[in-house]
Amino acid sequence: MQPNTNPAALAEEIKTAIQGLSGDSSYPDLLAAVDQLAAATEQCRHASEQAQWMLHDNITVMQAAWIDWQRGDGADDAMEWIENTLSGPGLIPDEDEPNGQNAQAWYDANNSLALKQKLEASNG
Repeated sequence: MQPNTNPAALAEEIKTAIQGLSGDSSYPDLLAAVDQLAAATEQCRHASEQAQWMLHDNITVMQAAWIDWQRGDGADDAMEWIENTLSGPGLIPDEDEPNGQNAQAWYDANNSLALKQKLEASNG
């Protein structure tokens, strides 16, 4: 039997099992906790799905830029793909930001590992 991966349906199965063990629904806190866990799980699933699509779109943009460049359309045409991807949500770095004039320094300060280390340091 395949495990149920739908959080709401799984929550109902768990609540039914709890009620079967207790003979009634005398565990309202536990039943409410199951509902909260199901809701949180669904939010995480949705966020993960959104992140996957965003990553896919960013890779596709880089591939389109590479295709333009390989076909001889030039780096300017290729960079339009990247600029459009960044400018829509306002992600183009301001020149006045720290490292805003130095690509390698910008990357070193803002990549995921650097941000994770900053977060861990601030959380002590």
